[in-house]
Amino acid sequence: MANFFDRGEPISIVVDDQLAMNAMGAPINSRQSVHGAWWLPILEKAYAKFNVFYANINGGTPLQSFRDLTGMPTQRYYSGNQSDEELFSIIHNADKK
Repeated sequence: MANFFDRGEPISIVVDDQLAMNAMGAPINSRQSVHGAWWLPILEKAYAKFNVFYANINGGTPLQSFRDLTGMPTQRYYSGNQSDEELFSIIHNADKK
């Protein structure tokens, strides 16, 4: 089960741990981590279900994914537009929140 957020409201998504396999028995478009974990392809499967199907998670922005995963508001900053002091202040203020 994975928890996502839709307009700030938590939504629980339940998926099984089965992944699509090719004829050789290897997973299609996924693999375990270097440490042997399978959580990322299973999380992707849950996120696709949250978005109705896989095609809907093609593209989009990292901001939307962060908001869906955490329920927290997101904002984009272009670091080339701020001085080092302004950028540090933005990070410091966000960290305090």
